[in-house]
Amino acid sequence: IAFISAHTIAAETEAGRLVILDVVGMPIRRQWFSVMRTDHAISPAMATFNDFLMRKGAMYLPLFGKLYPDKAG
Repeated sequence: IAFISAHTIAAETEAGRLVILDVVGMPIRRQWFSVMRTDHAISPAMATFNDFLMRKGAMYLPLFGKLYPDKAG
């Protein structure tokens, strides 16, 4: 038994190698943030990566309803 973020085990649950237990109070939903220091210049690579995260990052995380179909509402 482990307490692991759902996005890290999506492939394993889809393949049937792991199962998600129905536990009271779960899942705990969290947000992701992109953080950059204001005292350092942003490199072109970092600016490109941050832009990519803002535009398309969410599509790389599994859909909540797919992993927890009974709790998606």
